Amino acid sequence: MTTQAKFVPIQGSHRSAREGSRLIGPVHPEEHIEVTVRLRPRAGITAKARSEATNPLSHKNRRCLTQEEYTANHGASPEDIAKVAAFAQEHGLAVVHTSAARRSMWLAGSVDQLSEAFGFQLAEYDHIDGGSSRGRTGPVMIPAELEG
Repeated sequence: MTTQAKFVPIQGSHRSAREGSRLIGPVHPEEHIEVTVRLRPRAGITAKARSEATNPLSHKNRRCLTQEEYTANHGASPEDIAKVAAFAQEHGLAVVHTSAARRSMWLAGSVDQLSEAFGFQLAEYDHIDGGSSRGRTGPVMIPAELEG
C-alpha cells in the first residue's frame, strides 16, 4: 500500500477496552490469526428487496431462488471481491475462503500484517472477574477506495 493512501474508519467498528480490564501488553506479532471481511451487497439492490429476500412471510407467492440466482442478485460483486483480494495481497494476507453469496471473505496473516492492514493493535487484557481476552481499541481502518 502506498504511503499516500487515505485511510478511513469503518462505521460502527470503534471499540473501547472492557470495563474492569487491565492491559497486559500486545499480542505476539508473529501469531497467525484469521478475520472475516463482510462485503456490501451488489449495487442497485434496494433495502426493500433485501428485506423481502429474507422475510419468510414474503415467500408465500413466489418461487425460491437458486443459490446461483441469490448470489447474482444479492451477493457480493466480483469487482468488490477483486478489490479486497488485491488489498489482502498488498499486505501479505492470504485469502482463505470467499463466499459471494454470504458477502464474506476470510483473510489470514500474522498479527503484525493484520494490524498494519487495518490500522489497529491487538492487545491482551486481564479482567476483574478472572478472565482474560484479546482485543483492540479504536476503529478498524481501511483505504478510502474500499469504503462502503
